[in-house]
Amino acid sequence: MKVGILCPFYKHDAIGGVETVIRQLLERLPGRGFSPSIVPFNLPNSVDFNNPLFSPYLQLKAATAALSKQTSGFDIIHSHHPFVTLPFALRKKTVMSVHVYSGDLYASHGGFNPLMWAQRNGVHVAEYASGMAAREITAVSAYLKSRLVQDVHLPEKKITAIHNGVDLDAIGRSIAAIGESPYKTEGPNLLSIGRIWRQKGFDAVLHSLVHAGLRNAHLHVAGPPEDKAYISEMQDFASMHGLSKRFHILGPVSAPQKYSLMHHADLVVIPSRFEGLSIVAIEALASSSAILASDIPPLREVLGDAALYFKAGDENDLAAKMALAFSSSANQRRMRSSAQERSKMFGLDTMVGAYARAYERAAG
Repeated sequence: MKVGILCPFYKHDAIGGVETVIRQLLERLPGRGFSPSIVPFNLPNSVDFNNPLFSPYLQLKAATAALSKQTSGFDIIHSHHPFVTLPFALRKKTVMSVHVYSGDLYASHGGFNPLMWAQRNGVHVAEYASGMAAREITAVSAYLKSRLVQDVHLPEKKITAIHNGVDLDAIGRSIAAIGESPYKTEGPNLLSIGRIWRQKGFDAVLHSLVHAGLRNAHLHVAGPPEDKAYISEMQDFASMHGLSKRFHILGPVSAPQKYSLMHHADLVVIPSRFEGLSIVAIEALASSSAILASDIPPLREVLGDAALYFKAGDENDLAAKMALAFSSSANQRRMRSSAQERSKMFGLDTMVGAYARAYERAAG
């Protein structure tokens, strides 16, 4: 069965959850009787799929223009972008995967804005139409599935929650191969990782260092620097509060470096303001990390009892929980042991098998 994987912003070397899932499907599906490949999707430079204000109508128009030339040889289309699913789903057997709730994207911009409200509702209409036209819908978390049912009004029986998976053995090998700690600072060393933009909440960790009483703690932030103004704001804050020598922007790192940083960090902090599902949280579990996370539902769904939590948006609570994480070595050992055990829920075979079954249902 030939599967065309559609993701307008896909980059093979990117670290995000969507790209990670697609890479794993490209690598693992052939062993299950599928022939997957990326659907070429060339768009004009003016099309910005990462901009929540970008018109869904223009996205659908771009998808329609690409349809006839680029999908003729596929049995199944697997779309990873709901806004462009509709024209494909009307003509091809299609699985639509949803990785983030659009309502969270709009809420992150804060306050009521009539234009934003109208745009959000337009997006929900596009998501609903695409979901109804698709033969199968997958969501990367039970939280996201509930939002699609309650807010977008898609039928629950049509949606399957499929958690992202990671190669647990490969992560273990990467950590063992590098061996020694990559940190050159005595610590404690805190790590936050992901695309460096406001959604991830890295600024909250930096602010909390001022109140946590961890005088020698260093915060390391790794990931693509997507919002340079945001980075400058954090650097200015660090300078104003005497933290410049304890705040480190590492930038992009390779997968083996990422796993080693996670494993050897004294604390991995995941302060996301919203997520569909966090691939970083799963990788932190697989790296046997001590984890502190915001208490948003998608992170609780992944991490369970294997992490400490702080109230999202409450920097004082974050500071208190950072101090608690370092209050005893027993805390550290317990969290690391719990993380290693819970990571077994997120193996690649489970994820790939679930997508394979979704294709089979769509084909039938």
